[in-house]
Amino acid sequence: MKSQAIVLILFLIMNITQQSQAKNTNNIHKVCASQASSCLDLLPDELAKLRPRSNAWYKLKLYELESLFVLQQTEKQRAVLADLHPVDAAPIVFQITAYLYLAKNAYFYKEFESAEHYSEIVFNLIEQVTETYPDPRKIVSLVNLKLYHAKLELLSNNEAAYTEKLLNALSTLESLREKFYNSYDPIFNRELYGNIGHTYTRLDKHVESLQAYQTGLFWARQGVDLQQLSVSIYNVARAYQRLEYFDKALKEFELAKQAAINAKDEIVELFCYYQMADIYFNLNQIELVHRTLAHLKGRTLETNLSKYVKELQLKISNKHN
Repeated sequence: MKSQAIVLILFLIMNITQQSQAKNTNNIHKVCASQASSCLDLLPDELAKLRPRSNAWYKLKLYELESLFVLQQTEKQRAVLADLHPVDAAPIVFQITAYLYLAKNAYFYKEFESAEHYSEIVFNLIEQVTETYPDPRKIVSLVNLKLYHAKLELLSNNEAAYTEKLLNALSTLESLREKFYNSYDPIFNRELYGNIGHTYTRLDKHVESLQAYQTGLFWARQGVDLQQLSVSIYNVARAYQRLEYFDKALKEFELAKQAAINAKDEIVELFCYYQMADIYFNLNQIELVHRTLAHLKGRTLETNLSKYVKELQLKISNKHN
């Protein structure tokens, strides 16, 4: 009887362990869809269970690239992309994503020839896919890359070409909105209206930008991605800020900050503190500026944010002199 009991206990333990492992494997998809920071914590163990460069392995590497991008961990993403290269034998969806991030990464480091090279590859791959299987999300990604591409014209002081590229991007986005008007895909709609908002912002049409960002936020609330929710709220706050609706902007930045903390997205959290401090400066509430900036002390600041904070501190100093 004792031996039978031991066998039964061992069987139960093995069964519970197998169920737990299956649950963890299933959880990785849920976690990576909702929380980029936690996704990155779980990925190493999950990747170790899979055969490298199998379809399942590429699926998890997609999560890794996307999580690193949304958390703006550019150097780490660059290292991952270097390890993956070349990706020509990967599934085409992975190729598109990898080359997309190679292009954006190259733009970030001002390697414009490489950025254009990778962009062309993305354009061609998406063209191949959409001819046989139209995917609106891929087209939105393509337009987003074209927004990066348009910035090159500003660097050449070619404002007319820059505006033309923005209007072309907006035309594509508006066509997508009409074509997929009845879509209830929260990710597609969040990305679509977010990019419409970005394009209107670059065209200095801030009322239209606000409307697009608010619609994007509506769809972000229908999804499960906490990090993208914080970004969507932040976009609305910035639109209010540009329109000088400072009370509304401050309320939205508070919401965005809390959403970023929940998503463990330190970059959006810290940008919220900076933008709120900038609003307080414009309202001549200098004590609140100092109190808000105090939240940034001892924290690691992203390169652009560090520059913006120094500029704001210089403006405060000049105001006192």
